[in-house]
Amino acid sequence: MRKRSYSLLLASMLLLMACGSEPQEGYAQLDTSLADQFSEAVWYAELGEDLSFASRGDGVRAEDGAFHANSIWLTTPQDGSTYINGVFYVDVPDEESAVFYSSVGFPESMAGDEAVSFQLLVQEEDQFPSLARIEGAADGHLDELQADLSAYRGRSVVLILASSWESSTAPSDLLWVNPTISNSLR
Repeated sequence: MRKRSYSLLLASMLLLMACGSEPQEGYAQLDTSLADQFSEAVWYAELGEDLSFASRGDGVRAEDGAFHANSIWLTTPQDGSTYINGVFYVDVPDEESAVFYSSVGFPESMAGDEAVSFQLLVQEEDQFPSLARIEGAADGHLDELQADLSAYRGRSVVLILASSWESSTAPSDLLWVNPTISNSLR
């Protein structure tokens, strides 16, 4: 028994030496996919709440030509609305680092004359401060949106994926690709 314990200890030490004492990238990474919670979110535009203009997309081909899983596909309403918001009730990990990230953009072959604003908002009582914002246009590549959520770690919060545009010349379809809350940067 003693010889087996020594062998296990030696094997563990060799493994640590080979891998290093620091956790490897991705080790114990905690990810929460908002795309997985898509159907639990509340989706609304100017004329009210409606799930019909939001759908879960798996295997979506985006403007960058690649297929992406864990996406949220938004179809802009034809009622004159200039925004779509998705409201998510989430628990931010109680970790030293808490980060939201998502690629944003448009489906393949989408064109539009106008940029779309993609924002991550958080509800703080009756205020909705923007944690991150990026303007994106249908230009053949996805943009990256990232926000530090460390101030909210260990708390349940309301996060809003907000997409807005100025007029009817905006692309008719928008993508949030792999919107995720993680304890590590991507």
